[in-house]
Amino acid sequence: MHFREDPAAGLFTLAVTGVQMAVVVAGLNRPSRALWLASVAGNAAVLAIWAWSRTVGLPVGPNPGTAEPVGFLDLACAAYEVAIVHGSLILAGRRGLMARPSGSAASLSRAGALANL
Repeated sequence: MHFREDPAAGLFTLAVTGVQMAVVVAGLNRPSRALWLASVAGNAAVLAIWAWSRTVGLPVGPNPGTAEPVGFLDLACAAYEVAIVHGSLILAGRRGLMARPSGSAASLSRAGALANL
């Protein structure tokens, strides 16, 4: 849908999705406080851009300065971003979660990551 509206918006959305998937993979294989804090910063930035586009409108795109309507899927994605920021903050604050999971914990983590993808 974003590609039909504006190719730049579609590419941005695709890039954000790719980075979020990379964070899942990195979090399963090499978790670190820096990774989780970067996740917080990146996802908070995406939320800020979304809020800006829905309140006053972005200065670029097909309709610069025009606020976009809030749809159900938009709101659901924004809520998911909030959950990612919250979860990343929790993970950044816990030392015990910095170790790489093994055994059944690793299997459960990977299953959760695949469900998110």
